[in-house]
Amino acid sequence: MSAGALDRSGQRQWLSGPLPDPSDAARGRASDLPRVTVVTPSFNQGAYLEETIRSVLMQGYPNLEYIIMDGGSTDNSVDIIRRYEPWLATWTSAGDGGQSAAINAGWRRATGEIVAWQNADDAYCEGAIHNAVRTLQSDPSLAMAYGHCIAIDANGRRFATLEVPRAFSALAMLRSFNNIVPSTTAFIRKSVVDEIGPLDTSLHYTMDFEYVLRLGLRHPAAFDEGIRSLIRVHDDAKSTKGLIAGLMEMYGIVRRLKEASSDRTIVSACIEGLAIGATRLSLAHGASGDFAAALRWRAISLRHALTRPLSGSMLALLVPGRMFPGVRRYRADGSPLGVRMVPIGADQSAHSTPHGKPKSIAASRT
Repeated sequence: MSAGALDRSGQRQWLSGPLPDPSDAARGRASDLPRVTVVTPSFNQGAYLEETIRSVLMQGYPNLEYIIMDGGSTDNSVDIIRRYEPWLATWTSAGDGGQSAAINAGWRRATGEIVAWQNADDAYCEGAIHNAVRTLQSDPSLAMAYGHCIAIDANGRRFATLEVPRAFSALAMLRSFNNIVPSTTAFIRKSVVDEIGPLDTSLHYTMDFEYVLRLGLRHPAAFDEGIRSLIRVHDDAKSTKGLIAGLMEMYGIVRRLKEASSDRTIVSACIEGLAIGATRLSLAHGASGDFAAALRWRAISLRHALTRPLSGSMLALLVPGRMFPGVRRYRADGSPLGVRMVPIGADQSAHSTPHGKPKSIAASRT
């Protein structure tokens, strides 16, 4: 079995197998391959952190710079980090202002030409870094390379694929009210980070959505089949606990972009996205039992819809009679931020290729 795969029992395979010689990191400085800096922000994720660390180190990429920014964890996280200190470029454990601030601080220390972040409860699949570098080297105009994810539970058992579109479009993200780029698979040129600035530290759940929009409205990006990650969905994950709060953040991001833009195409895409976002908020409130809020957001959705011609699929989504069946489906789905996952069978490989429409989950650091 390939490293990083999961067997049918859900065994976490990254926890076994040899690590590279830590001196390889120093030798990698002379590699012809560009340096890649991966930052892991962490806070009290000791149950999963070791698997994340090993999934990065066991990529076998010769010019890797790995930085861990711990927010002052009180569990066993620091003990785990110290165990892997020989392989790390640097690490800290102190109050840091939250996940976005921790990633920004790590990126400021980065010396790599390409940067990424990997959440402390998620993991890369085999070959992710090599494939991202290959994609970015193939086209110097690309600002970002990304791939797709397999959803796993707290015990590491696969249960769904997160379907990611092959064609990148920031306008499609706006129209669908959806982040088509899983942050756990994104690799970004450091020069682009320097140009567009850091993550927005005011956002707690959807900083990845805002950042990909900011990047995508200026630069092209590309999907690569070989960039894969395992994203863990569990009760303590931010995107699981903060469903409505995450949707509210996304709604605010799109609304502010609409108000700030003079580009009619962007404004039109924002209006359609706001209509869908308000519909999702209506469904989320309905699923939580707050039907007054559900009706209020349904009215907001219809108000947006009446301001411009909408597609047939959009009109179908807004049919009032679909609201309460939608609530039932939404409650049964259980997907973070209300975005559908596609269940997979126990006999499917963690490296199987998903197909279909966009899927996004916000970063999951508590």
